Amino acid sequence: LVIERSRDAADPRNVKKNFGANAAYLKSVFQG
Repeated sequence: LVIERSRDAADPRNVKKNFGANAAYLKSVFQG
């Protein structure tokens, strides 16, 4: 599973935050 870096225009360089938010989102999606 490849998690893309979120393209948050307000925080484009905060990769760790964006990655974490994206991972949490995907987790919620897969859990239904």
